[in-house]
Amino acid sequence: MKKFIGLIFTLLTAVIFAQNKPILYNFDQLPQTLLLNPGEKVSQKWHAGVPFLSGITVQYGSTELKLINILSDDKILIHDKFRNVIYDLKPNDFAIINQQLELLNVGFRLQNQIDFLSFGLYEELDAIVYYPKDLAELFYDGNNILNKEYSFKDLNFKTELLSVFHVGISRKIDDDWQIGSRLKIYSSFFNIQTSRNSGVYYTKKGINNPYAHFLNGMSGSIKTSGIFLPAGTEIDKFYVIDKMMLGGNLGAGLDFGFTFKPTQNWVLNGSIIDLGFIYNSKNIRSFKLNENYDYEGVEPPFDPNVPEDYWEEIIDNFNIVKENTEYKKSYISYRPIKINAMAKYEFGEDRFVDCYDTEVDPGYFNAVGAHLFTVFRPIAPQIAATVFYERKFNKSLRAKATYTIDSFSSNNLGIGVSAKIGKFNIYGMFDNLLGYQNLAKTDGASFQLGMNIIVP
Repeated sequence: MKKFIGLIFTLLTAVIFAQNKPILYNFDQLPQTLLLNPGEKVSQKWHAGVPFLSGITVQYGSTELKLINILSDDKILIHDKFRNVIYDLKPNDFAIINQQLELLNVGFRLQNQIDFLSFGLYEELDAIVYYPKDLAELFYDGNNILNKEYSFKDLNFKTELLSVFHVGISRKIDDDWQIGSRLKIYSSFFNIQTSRNSGVYYTKKGINNPYAHFLNGMSGSIKTSGIFLPAGTEIDKFYVIDKMMLGGNLGAGLDFGFTFKPTQNWVLNGSIIDLGFIYNSKNIRSFKLNENYDYEGVEPPFDPNVPEDYWEEIIDNFNIVKENTEYKKSYISYRPIKINAMAKYEFGEDRFVDCYDTEVDPGYFNAVGAHLFTVFRPIAPQIAATVFYERKFNKSLRAKATYTIDSFSSNNLGIGVSAKIGKFNIYGMFDNLLGYQNLAKTDGASFQLGMNIIVP
């Protein structure tokens, strides 16, 4: 548990990972684009991702804090730097992790020639932590300021690790329309979340002791599953395999998407991803506070002949508080819903035959467009807007350049490259290129890599 708390603190002060994949979305008809839009255009007969190597995503960034704020050689004491960070951050600052590793990805065209079936398995870690400003100041300075109220309302976070089994179908309606959907089965390793908390903590002069401590107007809870395991549980490869293969807390979700060509040059598409939930019923332990609590120190009657009564009273008081705050009840956690929308204009007709193109689509050397991404979070949605340029160099090489504005940066430049050698495909995508000049000063950086076998 201490390691988990340490991870959360690290996220608050340094790292943000994001779910947005503006370079991969609708790029080069890679198999992985079907996970972002099940209604994506598909031209290959079948594909198979290289296990564990077909989709690797690593991203980081931050809203306000950069490592240079802590590590710069500016003659300011490290103690003062940390204090400045804690007091400068605002309650609407947040940290996010989203990491995915594709374990299996296979797809093939059905005999009717209009449906493309794809299925697979991937692992995902998703977390969001909003900055609890009052509690961070209390943690840093302690309660040495009398009568100052520290609010719990900014305590909001959610973290979960899960595996996702999925099967989807993309159907070609006609030359203009492609639609698709995907069914997902979630198996959760663990979940911990809290939101909608209220109440304050403060300290004032006591009557029987120097200080008295108060928790007033408390209303809130922390729900967990898979965090507190039974005694003797060994987290080894067998435990991981069991949880991954539908042995965790289970849930279900749906994805929907479409692609529409109103004219020969224009492409419009969109998707709704992770419209789903997880029913947490295994290894549940949650905590709630819905009362006022006052504490002015321990003053039990002391009997020199029976000294253990002193400790018995402390233990009894602790057990009463624990009984009133801890409970085990199943609960539902919802997946963060994601929405994509894109418009693209293609130009510069291709004069060679490309294995990605269909008979009715001549293909184009160039494309420009815009992509809007939204993910719904506990307090407010996150929105990212991207403009891009795509270029097809030859039958085997394509590239995409992007410029993105989001919550973390207004100068995010990215580039993606996809290459084929025979039926073997390899792609790489790098975001926030300007940040690589000095990672200590950057708002963030990310990369995505993958390998596939694609048969036209």
